[in-house]
Amino acid sequence: MDADTKRWQAGMAPFMTAAVVATALFFAIALIWKFGNIEARLMKPSSEFGGAAAWSTTIAPRDFNEQMRLEVVRAAYNLERELVARRYEQGNLSYLNRLWTRFMGFVTGMVLALVGAAFVLGKLETDKSELGAAASGMSMTIRSTSPGLLLAVLGTCLMGLSIALPVTVSVTDAAVYFVPPRVSYDESPSMNSVAPSSKDEPPLK
Repeated sequence: MDADTKRWQAGMAPFMTAAVVATALFFAIALIWKFGNIEARLMKPSSEFGGAAAWSTTIAPRDFNEQMRLEVVRAAYNLERELVARRYEQGNLSYLNRLWTRFMGFVTGMVLALVGAAFVLGKLETDKSELGAAASGMSMTIRSTSPGLLLAVLGTCLMGLSIALPVTVSVTDAAVYFVPPRVSYDESPSMNSVAPSSKDEPPLK
């Protein structure tokens, strides 16, 4: 290594150290803040999900049995509303968790790319390193004596994958408590039938 390269590395050493420390602090702060936000939403009291169910009716029950049926319908309505609120809240949390995973993948790739760029600017060199990948009959190999270049390539690939992978959450609605009443028959339908007469057939023309 010549004297000019050593002087350049000595001058860039504070910059490389500051880049590593700054990216590490940013990664830690983003991780702690986002995880705390998700934990706060998971620990939210259940009363804040659905709220009080709005129920109004103009039916005046005539006897005790009708009052009990009305209360059963009211309870099923309240349970169904609470269930729908919790179902979509869980869907939102699942979507948030997937976005968080995608965000952390992007931040990790960005940290690798920035640290690699700092190492490239600092002209940091080691023994020859090799990075290879193969898929679907295609292969790619990178050989370099600069660890910063390899870090930058890995970080760029990780950021690209984090952006390219879709984030989807599916929520399916189905009635559980508030369902239409089933029709029941106390007596089986009559099976007696009369065979049609030939006199009932229309005449042929």
